[in-house]
Amino acid sequence: MHWFFALTEDSTAFREYADMIMVAVHTARKFTSLVSHCLYDGGDNDFTQWLTQHDVRIIRHRSFLRDDLAELGRRKNNPHLAAALSGAFSRVELPGLIASSGRRYPRSLYRLRCHLSRRGRPRARGEPLRVFRCRTRRATGRLR
Repeated sequence: MHWFFALTEDSTAFREYADMIMVAVHTARKFTSLVSHCLYDGGDNDFTQWLTQHDVRIIRHRSFLRDDLAELGRRKNNPHLAAALSGAFSRVELPGLIASSGRRYPRSLYRLRCHLSRRGRPRARGEPLRVFRCRTRRATGRLR
């Protein structure tokens, strides 16, 4: 299964997210067969070097919403809005990016600060898990 995540270099929390991604990639490589792909908006740095050394495919991508988010940030007097949100909005562009790449990924997972749960009934032993639903944690720590 292919696993996609996104990060924007000029995000104010870049270092924190980069560190979390490195832990996630390390853990995925150690305990799963996930193939990691990073949708990345930024330049080459120690993070991209680390990703490359750990066999993560880097897909250079800037969200088509980036300019609109920057304009919204100017109107809201928040210069960090575009950098903070454009990586998150990349998830809606993922199907188009995959289609335009000519590659086929029959099953893929996009994960950004979410927790996996099976959808509907429990799966039978040996049945492939094909549908994922992500739910975010509330401040209480419970899943919504």
